[in-house]
Amino acid sequence: MSRFKAIGWFADLSEKEQMEVEKMGVFRDYSARELLFLQGKRLSHYYFVLDGLVSTYHQNEQGKKWVASFFSNGDFFPHVGLATEGGIYPASAEIVTDTTLFLLPAAQAQKLFASVPQLQTQLTQFLFKKSQELMTRFSASLFDGASEQLLAFLQNIAMKIGQQQTDGSILFHLPMKERDLADYIGLAPETISRAFRQLCEAGLVEKLPEKNLLIK
Repeated sequence: MSRFKAIGWFADLSEKEQMEVEKMGVFRDYSARELLFLQGKRLSHYYFVLDGLVSTYHQNEQGKKWVASFFSNGDFFPHVGLATEGGIYPASAEIVTDTTLFLLPAAQAQKLFASVPQLQTQLTQFLFKKSQELMTRFSASLFDGASEQLLAFLQNIAMKIGQQQTDGSILFHLPMKERDLADYIGLAPETISRAFRQLCEAGLVEKLPEKNLLIK
């Protein structure tokens, strides 16, 4: 039986096709805070998230991070270099929570995408969604207040790793510190703290024990 779950990029593949993909790579478990790869290094593998959360980020000479994306259950990354040989990682990647990944060598990925039309479709859809996400983040950074930006980010994470409750709210564990949130949104940590208080006071977010959040 295939270890791939019926979600994400491989959801539309048959059991036989999933088993064939498994022969091309390996499964590996990672612990939170492990570094997966570094920006600018030769691209050697692609990754499929079976369980967990991974962040990709850019970092300047002063050590300031800018988180580009989060990848969770069902996601495939990075999305560059699939049409050509070679290539480099466009950002660094770090494990946010304990995570299980499927590692696919770059050469095998090119063969896979060339032979499975469903994955080409997934790639096209991903690039479109990523473009929309970046445009939304840029617009939000210009026009939305800190509370609106934080709420949008929390809703995005909740949709990826949370559990929907009977009343429509979403319960999830926030696997990062406020400084990490600040890096992603592009705000100061103290601004994030203030925005959290405002969201809680407005009844849009409820903080629970052990870093659990309820998005209403």
